[in-house]
Amino acid sequence: MDMRTSKLAQMLVNYSTAVKNGEKVLIEYDDLASALAREVYKETLQAGALPYVISRPSWKNEDFYKYANDKQIKHVHDVEEALVTDFDVNIVLIGSENTKSLTSADSSKMATRTLARKHLSKLHQQRSASGELRWVLCNYPTQALAQEAEMSLDEYADFLYQACLIDFNDPVGSWKKFQKRQDEIIAVLKNKDEFILSKAPMLTLLYAVVGAYGKILVVTIICLTAKFILLPLKIV
Repeated sequence: MDMRTSKLAQMLVNYSTAVKNGEKVLIEYDDLASALAREVYKETLQAGALPYVISRPSWKNEDFYKYANDKQIKHVHDVEEALVTDFDVNIVLIGSENTKSLTSADSSKMATRTLARKHLSKLHQQRSASGELRWVLCNYPTQALAQEAEMSLDEYADFLYQACLIDFNDPVGSWKKFQKRQDEIIAVLKNKDEFILSKAPMLTLLYAVVGAYGKILVVTIICLTAKFILLPLKIV
């Protein structure tokens, strides 16, 4: 196993969701993400939490939309609601085997299913907004996801782990430093309705501020060179 998988699990449990002793943790994972799921499971146990693991086999949704009748499409099991209401933390690990597996699925069935589960989605959002539920989604390197990114599997794995700061000696500590900087920026934005981030030749930054968690910065980047450049930002 790639040792970075273990470090990613530590970050997901100890930083992203900050799992605490005695909390109930739902771990959902795709088949190909089982290695990461196992590491996450071990980390939650070591944190003193109460983990419950659910596997999401790749054939499940494909067969469901192929064979389910209207009654089955609309039915929502009681246990599905319990999974939304009874846990403090939800960790979802995505390890797609085939990102196009539902391309030929009946779109009307999928729309009906989404509508039938709408109340669960709303409940999930409400519990998340209130702080009752902490959750995170995380990709795990697979051939399918690498192909979508037009990379080899090794290249995609390196990209993912680097993006998550897993190559740092202390990924959790590194993210906490970013969080501190983010909190400083939020403190500045809270009392501003308009601001200019940066201006440069061939690059325009458009902005909008909306009320939510403090204020959320939405930036649209228009770059005529078709390449995105990370620039130091100055709030004025």
